Amino acid sequence: MNFYKHFLGDYARDTQSLSLIEHGAYRVLLDHCYATELPLPTDRLELFRIAKAMTAAERKAVDRMAERFFPSGINKRCAAEIASAHAYADAQAMRSQIRWDKQRQCPDDASHSHSQKNLKPSRTPRPELNGTFVQFWSAYPKKEAKGRAEKAWIKINPDESLTGMIVAAVERAKSSEKWSEDGGRYIPLPATFLNDRRWEDQGVSLPAEVRGAVV
Repeated sequence: MNFYKHFLGDYARDTQSLSLIEHGAYRVLLDHCYATELPLPTDRLELFRIAKAMTAAERKAVDRMAERFFPSGINKRCAAEIASAHAYADAQAMRSQIRWDKQRQCPDDASHSHSQKNLKPSRTPRPELNGTFVQFWSAYPKKEAKGRAEKAWIKINPDESLTGMIVAAVERAKSSEKWSEDGGRYIPLPATFLNDRRWEDQGVSLPAEVRGAVV
């Protein structure tokens, strides 16, 4: 990945205890995971090389950040963002292939349809599903009543920025005690989450062991 979302408030909250040198070590390791889309190597000397850690203080900072934010070499938030990006890219490719196949099979019909559209009076098109819904659906843990969720998503019609906020709220809620209780019994349906604007709810906090997953 050459790009990933960086939520300033989440990052500040979960890294407030870090020193300046630890901030640098954490961001270098995080950037490496996003760029390679792979877990960090377990070999400490290789980690020092990646972070360009030369002094004893720098190497201690790398060790602390690796243990705190990358258990088993994996940062949970990083892994979720990479999976979401792949799902979005796959969905876009599939839609493009479907459109191409339709045009190739019925070129005359496609040309006629285009001409007819040009004759119709201009009007504002209704919102349609796009790849942003794929990001939400991939992140949401309870995959039920997808049709209702799609209708709710079309009604909201979020842009990329709002989509990022919604998906981030889902990731935080997934780690909350309420959503984890009793096998996810209290997780609302995705359509309910959207219609009730649950992403604006306050007070969803992460347990200490996964705070490093939020950037």
